[in-house]
Amino acid sequence: MAVLDAAGARWGLDASDGAAKHGWQDAFERLLVGAAVSDDVDLIGDFVPVGGLRGSRAAQLEPVLRLFDALRRLRALASAPRSVADWCRQFGALVDELFGSTRLHEPALARVRDALAELAQAADEAGGQHSPGATGASPPKIAIDAQAFRRALEQALADSAPAASASGAVTVCPLGALRGVPFRVVCLFGLDEGVFPRRGPRSEADLMLRAPRFG
Repeated sequence: MAVLDAAGARWGLDASDGAAKHGWQDAFERLLVGAAVSDDVDLIGDFVPVGGLRGSRAAQLEPVLRLFDALRRLRALASAPRSVADWCRQFGALVDELFGSTRLHEPALARVRDALAELAQAADEAGGQHSPGATGASPPKIAIDAQAFRRALEQALADSAPAASASGAVTVCPLGALRGVPFRVVCLFGLDEGVFPRRGPRSEADLMLRAPRFG
């Protein structure tokens, strides 16, 4: 948004990211002060108000403020390891809060909710396979960090991806999913080294890979 640029938002959320004077927190404070005072006020305390935020322009800040609040909560969520069930519950609540108010994203939201439910169920079943201790208490839940949860969620979403099919419009799919279906135009994305062409798995115990022979 142009108003964020005018308010000096450059990088980082707040001082925790090392962005005390050019982060989103400082920019929003300048914007909110500017919306509360007249445009001829040059300085309020330590803040230089951003003018021109009246009426509908001020209302445009509401969704961005919601996003900022969600990002701060997501950062706090990722700051410490927690159980898979806790990850799924809190992350799912954030996703619903950000995107649940519109039906435009409902198919994608349904996939995310299903993936989170499967992750939580798999973690619960894995915990139930351990026998209780001598006191009969339930085994402690394993805590994972944000990176481990991200990888698990990505895998769950990949496993639940719908099968590729020609839609008559723009079809996005893996390279080999529709290899038998003719298309007038094919666009390839992500031609990164080590990704395309794909390298087959190599076993260190397979000595024939070091000196392959044809025939």
